[in-house]
Amino acid sequence: MRAELGDVTRFEGVDHVIAYAGLDPRTVQSGAFVGQKHLSKRGPGALRHVLYLAAVGAVRCRPEWRQRYQRLLDRGRPKKEALTILSRAVLKVVYHLLRTGTSYDPGALAALKPGPAPGRA
Repeated sequence: MRAELGDVTRFEGVDHVIAYAGLDPRTVQSGAFVGQKHLSKRGPGALRHVLYLAAVGAVRCRPEWRQRYQRLLDRGRPKKEALTILSRAVLKVVYHLLRTGTSYDPGALAALKPGPAPGRA
């Protein structure tokens, strides 16, 4: 993951890292036609794959990630979509840890309250 991201200081913020990884939603549109939102899938596919596997591992081994996963499932998200959402969250955490040089604190993650899910009402 570190090799695919490179130097994280080159990104202006977490949104730029998410866009680089291809985990940002893009709307398919042409003229008056506006389609559904999908992941842009721009950037290294290996990074998205590693983040997805990290999300799977986090859900299996870490209770704070398992709770977030279960919350997404309870809201009606499909399993794969929930893991993709969590892979985006993993990227945010990794970016923060690399920028600040701090170590992972599960208590700080459990204290965070996720906002409303984008794209769903």
